[in-house]
Amino acid sequence: MDTLQKRLRAVRGSLTQSDFASRLQTPLTTLGRYERGTNLPDLDFIINMCTIFDVSPAWLLFGKGSMRGGLAAPEGADPCRRCEVLERELREERVERREVCAENRALNAENRRLLVENGRLREESARLRLSRPGVPCDAPLPHVG
Repeated sequence: MDTLQKRLRAVRGSLTQSDFASRLQTPLTTLGRYERGTNLPDLDFIINMCTIFDVSPAWLLFGKGSMRGGLAAPEGADPCRRCEVLERELREERVERREVCAENRALNAENRRLLVENGRLREESARLRLSRPGVPCDAPLPHVG
């Protein structure tokens, strides 16, 4: 097969575009664009297709070699390439979540500090206003600095 589009259709086989897109977790419109040659698939799509349908990346991308047997696991290894990808993504998400939690803790501490300071300044402002009898409450305070 001489084009990527034809090879994509060959992998799909008798599956409908809808079923194929669903199994690949890809929008149907995106799959249609790939099969028509309007757009080129991204790396995640290629890896997903090769993993789920056991297709050789070299065959899918370049038409070299045989269609099947793309991402077979080495002897004794976990054959689930998709699981490896998902576990790596999960580790990355956990690291990012820890970083976000640490940032949130710092922001909450800063917020508490600012609230305390705001309360202190309000009290000081009220004391200053009380110490100026006869001056309207909306009169500006003298600059203290």
